[in-house]
Amino acid sequence: MFMTSGDVDDNRYEEALMIFRNLILQDPEIKNDPLRLRLAVATSLAHSTPVVSGACSRNVIGWMSTYQSYLRWSKEGVLLSQFYSGTAWHLRFVVASRQTEEEKIWARQNTPKKRATPSKIGDLNKRKNGILQ
Repeated sequence: MFMTSGDVDDNRYEEALMIFRNLILQDPEIKNDPLRLRLAVATSLAHSTPVVSGACSRNVIGWMSTYQSYLRWSKEGVLLSQFYSGTAWHLRFVVASRQTEEEKIWARQNTPKKRATPSKIGDLNKRKNGILQ
């Protein structure tokens, strides 16, 4: 799964493997839970090159906090259903987000309910008369 879930920048596979190792040491359940395994692989690959905050390029988004946040949110059931069935390759695009945990929580809480569906998520920037519809 590790080698078939996408490429890493600058062939930083050693860094990805070290992140993966540390995640398993921190959360041994990765070995028994397919979602945790996919999330760990995705996090390792996506964060092998540091992910910097979109708001402040001096801030690096930590891989451990990213893994733990998505694991917690998956248990809380606040994520879209596609998260649970996505492959490690798909989850890479989720965990590579340049938003902080706080920004993701804010976005989830402030997304209009009728837009909080997979088919509408890309339409969030549509406005009518300056008001988000």
